[in-house]
Amino acid sequence: KADGSINSVKDLKGKRVGLGPGASTWDFYMGRILSAHGLEKGKDYTPVYADWTDMATQVGDGTLEASAALETTPAAYQLGEERGVKPLTMDPAAINKAVADYWYYFKGKVKANSMPKGYKGGDFQTVGWMGPYMIAKKDLPDDLVYALTKSFHQHIKDLNKSMNLYRWLVDDEKMATMPLRNVEWHAGAVKYWKEVGLWQGK
Repeated sequence: KADGSINSVKDLKGKRVGLGPGASTWDFYMGRILSAHGLEKGKDYTPVYADWTDMATQVGDGTLEASAALETTPAAYQLGEERGVKPLTMDPAAINKAVADYWYYFKGKVKANSMPKGYKGGDFQTVGWMGPYMIAKKDLPDDLVYALTKSFHQHIKDLNKSMNLYRWLVDDEKMATMPLRNVEWHAGAVKYWKEVGLWQGK
């Protein structure tokens, strides 16, 4: 909460922290961000798994000191409107470690005007993870994948209105072609991204 003493991810030591609906997915994403900050599950903090709305409610009533929040779920924003919330700053060295250790993380920032109401800082430095993806069978025709990629790119802003997960791409379109380790790009997609000058692969 905005009036709490926790200001950074490192401040979560000894706290009860909501990671997400289940360990199988959210230890993979949120747990490794905490680990990059030197916080190990069960040793340095107590993980809690619950529905996104329930976790926001628990932060509000003090049952949880902090929680991850899915940006497409209104509960965290509602909590911010009613009680005031703040994002926890990430240590730059921890961001670098997470990006170096795990292929699916990337350094990112969220523009100040995209942050919850009441946020007073500048662009928020964070770790994002790759997704949502468009994947295709290798034998799908190049022209079809080209057309799908083109349509996706041209409608990013419209997609973001209904699916806020695309805000990374609204802020920086180059995120769409960040190299993925051990993932081969379809030739139709490569052709399109090269044409519009956004291709970053080899």
